[in-house]
Amino acid sequence: ISKLLNKESVSVNVIGNSSQGVNNRFEFIINNTFLGTLLKSLPSEWADIEQFYYDKLIYISKKEIQPNRRDYSYKGGLDDLNSGFLFLKEKFEGYLKEVMEKNKINVNEKIINCCRWGSAEIINDGDTEDLDTTLSLAKEIFFLNFNYTPTISEYIKKMNNERDYEIPISEIQIHGKVDDRRNPVIFGFGDEMDDNYKLLEKLNNNQYLKYIKSFGYFKTNNYKRLERAINS
Repeated sequence: ISKLLNKESVSVNVIGNSSQGVNNRFEFIINNTFLGTLLKSLPSEWADIEQFYYDKLIYISKKEIQPNRRDYSYKGGLDDLNSGFLFLKEKFEGYLKEVMEKNKINVNEKIINCCRWGSAEIINDGDTEDLDTTLSLAKEIFFLNFNYTPTISEYIKKMNNERDYEIPISEIQIHGKVDDRRNPVIFGFGDEMDDNYKLLEKLNNNQYLKYIKSFGYFKTNNYKRLERAINS
């Protein structure tokens, strides 16, 4: 609660007094429509939060196009939505930083062994010949990483240092990395095939695209590197 109090969007009132034999109760007053509505729905996974954000984004965009309709139950606006989502993003990044500081990354040798040439059958369901041929033609090995932490980086560092491979190994941390300005964390919705996505593009307002993942890809060369790797 003390951490939440550092943000203006959340305040807490204490009701009752334990010295009078009354249990303390906390009343949360959420001054952000998106956060307040989100807490009432209690999504179980982060993907549900991203979908929830996107649904409200589409809702608000339709309100802008047809402002005279009277059946809009969600009262929040675009600034409220994005500031609430940013609040969650910052809190989640802070949580990951705390976890990383408290837990040292221990490289598991069994996982390293799965990546070695001699253990190709583990990856390829017993058929080693085709995979070994493919690896022998490779000029580089990429790990496409959707995680925000440096875990895979530690494994790659160890494999490159051991020189078991004649070709370099690297990673593309496609959704960014915690506490890295050159590769900032990308949060948001990622399905550009959704029919409503075209509606957002037609509004010609970048604030509607602020937390669309593809919009975040433009900030780094990760996506171009991935395309080059696939095309090669």
